[in-house]
Amino acid sequence: MTIEDNFIDYSLLEQLRNGHSDVVGQSLFDIDKFSGVLDYLSFDSDSNQLYRYIEQTLFSQNKTSFIVNVQPLSDEEFKIKNRALFLNIIKHAKFEDGEYNAATDKMKEFLEINKDMTMTLLQEYFLKGLEEDSLDEVLLTKILSLLGDYDYEYLRPYSQLIAAAAYSVKSIKVVSAVFRLLGHWGNQESLSLLKKYQEPIEPWLNIKYKRLLSSLEKRCTI
Repeated sequence: MTIEDNFIDYSLLEQLRNGHSDVVGQSLFDIDKFSGVLDYLSFDSDSNQLYRYIEQTLFSQNKTSFIVNVQPLSDEEFKIKNRALFLNIIKHAKFEDGEYNAATDKMKEFLEINKDMTMTLLQEYFLKGLEEDSLDEVLLTKILSLLGDYDYEYLRPYSQLIAAAAYSVKSIKVVSAVFRLLGHWGNQESLSLLKKYQEPIEPWLNIKYKRLLSSLEKRCTI
């Protein structure tokens, strides 16, 4: 029998042939490559017993619902593993209004795994980006944009703390991004946060501020 190299996981095969049949219940496999292993074993008379065991264990269940014993990462392990990865994805992602990108996809994935630690990482990035000697306008506006993909309650209180942390920022781009986020929330706390900002001197940002202030006051009195 001829089996293409890209269709079989030889490291897995070696474990199985050496008697480590418990790997079926402890590992997460590429199902197609695992099928290749079974095809190989079915043609090997010395492996018939092992083949039947694997077939009964794995293929008696639906392939798409095969459950494996994978231990979730602790909070600290999650942060250590993903701190540099997530930051790198955010920095290199291209943000365009109304379009998903690698950063929005990764954030959605991470929020589903561990929302608290994902937001803790975003807070770390944001506070680091606020440092006066290395103010990172691009990173800060990207993070604020990511927060705008979710409603007020879902990311509470992390997103509110991030927005409040930008009070002292002099960057017009960052302040504008904060105003956009407050407008997205459109509630009483947004109005309270907005009032803590000094009225901008920059003409176009001043116009944006006054329009947002008026809009929030009307919405919050209805």
